Amino acid sequence: MARHLSYWNATAPARGFPELAGEIEADVAVIGGGIVGVTTARMLKDRGLTVALVEARAVGEEVTGKSTAKITSQHNLALTTIARKFGEDGARLYAEANEAGLAAICRLAGEHGM
Repeated sequence: MARHLSYWNATAPARGFPELAGEIEADVAVIGGGIVGVTTARMLKDRGLTVALVEARAVGEEVTGKSTAKITSQHNLALTTIARKFGEDGARLYAEANEAGLAAICRLAGEHGM
């Protein structure tokens, strides 16, 4: 069966990573090699931890790769729902957390030439 390739998967440079073989030791195992998993692994590694990033298929090609792989904090519908359930403070905290995540990913991408 042919796999549908999103524009992201069709045009991103191929990256080869070794398969996990045998036993390894790491301070932390991060399961999932999408934007969130890769960002988490990088941030932990930058704090001096040894990290095993484990992806069942191909890094960046599954949920992240099948989307537009965009990072945004423009979540009006989510903010409206959160404001109804948790008030304006809850919505503000959600928005601030999204902005902080966006800034962290942009900073890491710049630092690592991505």
